[in-house]
Amino acid sequence: MKKEKCCICHKSFVGSGNNPWPFEGKKCCDECNLKYVIPKRIKLLEEK
Repeated sequence: MKKEKCCICHKSFVGSGNNPWPFEGKKCCDECNLKYVIPKRIKLLEEK
């Protein structure tokens, strides 16, 4: 598999990556997805 670069932490990872929305960029690693992306999405839902 091809190495990708996380748009949040800028570390390399192997795999398909994750959608980083609401952050900018193409793909994020699993660690940043769990640590930043999912909590931010939950917070945005709670604010609605």
